[in-house]
Amino acid sequence: MAYLVHRFRTAIEASLVRIFIKAFRPMKSSDYKTHVFIGYADDDVGFVRHILLRYLEEDLKISTFVHHRDLAPGYTDQQMFEAMRDSWRILLVITQRFLNNYNLSDIIMKYASHSVSPANEKRVVLLVQETQLYNIPDSLYDVLEDSRIIAISDLSAHLDYVQRQNL
Repeated sequence: MAYLVHRFRTAIEASLVRIFIKAFRPMKSSDYKTHVFIGYADDDVGFVRHILLRYLEEDLKISTFVHHRDLAPGYTDQQMFEAMRDSWRILLVITQRFLNNYNLSDIIMKYASHSVSPANEKRVVLLVQETQLYNIPDSLYDVLEDSRIIAISDLSAHLDYVQRQNL
């Protein structure tokens, strides 16, 4: 029982807030500057540019933040945090390269896990390489529903129908 309460504490908290606070309103995409912040390793830029961005920006017509394109010169860490704060959804592409070789991965995952709130409880979505499903940090895994974790087998293949719908 304690595990279930710990595992689903964000959903439980959101439900209690909705019950006891009548004026509570979940955040909508229009409340944010950017629709989706995409966090990924530098080595995964091909997947992001050629597959994710085509789907999100061209097909769905939503705005995204991608650090290779949208960061201005200067304090990149601060700009990343501001972009995450200003985004309705935080989409993290979890690959071995992201977990092991990307120097900002720990900070981005912690910030993403702390950004989930009752007002936007489905804020974080993970696209996880199948080989890395068991390497998701607990701090991030604990704030996510299982439906917010999307497994991908190959970064060179296009997203299938189910993966696109889950995004």
